[in-house]
Amino acid sequence: MALVLNDKDSGSNVIVPNNPTAKLMYYLNCMCKVLNLYQTEYDITRLTDFRRYVCISDEDLASMIILCSYLDPGTLTDVCIFQDEVACGNKVNTFCDVNTLPKNMAAAKSVTVGNVKVKVLKIMFYKMAFIETYYVEPLAYFIALYDTPSSRRQQPQQTIHQTDNVQKPQSPLCSMFGHISFVGS
Repeated sequence: MALVLNDKDSGSNVIVPNNPTAKLMYYLNCMCKVLNLYQTEYDITRLTDFRRYVCISDEDLASMIILCSYLDPGTLTDVCIFQDEVACGNKVNTFCDVNTLPKNMAAAKSVTVGNVKVKVLKIMFYKMAFIETYYVEPLAYFIALYDTPSSRRQQPQQTIHQTDNVQKPQSPLCSMFGHISFVGS
């Protein structure tokens, strides 16, 4: 079953497949509407195309999970996303331009994610159902999936040859989005 949401930016309903990968990709897609993440040196569009969630590679899935964990709602709430049941109406989330934010609310002008300063483009209002459905539940699924003894047993055994202690480099995308901080309000 797919979930249908109203997306103010496009003026039409968005159909999100009922799949943990698709749901987390939709969350990241929403955060990219809020933050100017598409204008970085890394192309993250492949991580936000929730309609094509079945096409995401294992490496991109891992990068997307890590990036979403850096963009957690607990950190972004009251900075550029706001829990507001009334503003959402009958939707679980809605967007507005930074310029149209009510006078009694303040939002950051930019957010530093890793070593990249990104502009806050829009403000997102959400209901807790949005966070539960598109962030908490999918992340819990992946944590359970990758943290079970059976998943560790299913990983292919690799022959290890003694070489210099060289660690696999972390994805540049993940290293770029290593931490988050905020600028201005």
